[in-house]
Amino acid sequence: MMKENSIQFASLSHLAANQLTECEKQIYEMLVLMMQKIDWMQLIQIRNQVFLERNEVPLGEVAGPYSRKKRPCVPRDKEESASEDSKSDAFESSEDDYYSGRKKSTERVPEEKHEGSVLSKKRSYNKSKVQKEEEKNEDVDSPKVIKRVCEKLDNALACLKDDLDAYYQWEREELKKDDNLGNLSCAKVVHKYTGKVWIYRGMLAERLLNVKMAEKAYRRVISKGFSLLVWTRLLEFYVIANNLRASVACIAEVLDYFTDELGITEYPRGLPAWMQEALFKLVAKNGEQLVEAAVEQESCGQAAAIRRALESARARRVCGDESVKGCFACGLVELSWLVFE
Repeated sequence: MMKENSIQFASLSHLAANQLTECEKQIYEMLVLMMQKIDWMQLIQIRNQVFLERNEVPLGEVAGPYSRKKRPCVPRDKEESASEDSKSDAFESSEDDYYSGRKKSTERVPEEKHEGSVLSKKRSYNKSKVQKEEEKNEDVDSPKVIKRVCEKLDNALACLKDDLDAYYQWEREELKKDDNLGNLSCAKVVHKYTGKVWIYRGMLAERLLNVKMAEKAYRRVISKGFSLLVWTRLLEFYVIANNLRASVACIAEVLDYFTDELGITEYPRGLPAWMQEALFKLVAKNGEQLVEAAVEQESCGQAAAIRRALESARARRVCGDESVKGCFACGLVELSWLVFE
């Protein structure tokens, strides 16, 4: 059991997508959105049509519209001697051409050959004219695409491939677990992995924009112990889904933990900023009265602090007619199917 946990934790924590830059994250997200429309092979085909592969670039050349071959390095003394030799060769060849041209000009050319040469010239001219017209038509129909190397895209594709491999392994485990359960839907399933493994799996699902699997992983973390990171992520999901009861329950759980474990009983400067932001968005979507009713239904020891936050929302004129869309941390799509079980 410990060995499986350590293997899974090592493989998930060392995924390259965990350390992407901001630019690479945007490229990665665009690739994930494309994967929702097409499959992996089509994505690779489109990439190969637009960009060069690394093994396609010859050594000594730079891919791009302004690429030039590298000039070989020649010592200056050798270069000067080579230039003098080329000059002398050119001078001798010009003299030979001059005298040979005089001799050729004195010779008479038969009339038949001369006429044939004129006809051949006309035919070659007509052929070249037709070829030029065909090339013009080809250029209009199929414009040439200048291929380049894009290392950032290749890095993002490699990260996406590793993430998909890890995600499909997790998906196969879920399918096996469902097959073993059969019709016993109420049976308790003991998850063998630790909370750290499920946190990384939740982050993996978030990168792939699969909020349902991310919620499942984070709920399993909570079943094993408290995690402030996980509660903030779940609160974000439920605020986006406009699940009022689940959002208030997340805030109540965190405040109760602060009271029981850390001994924080008062909030003279108000609730933490991320909690206030979530409450303001709930008020903007549902109105103050519905949020107050949800707080009263939830048995929270810090219900008074939540009400003071709602009063500050009223003072800041956060009205319930406004619709706040989007995510205040990761920019996920608004969903309405999340249900707090």
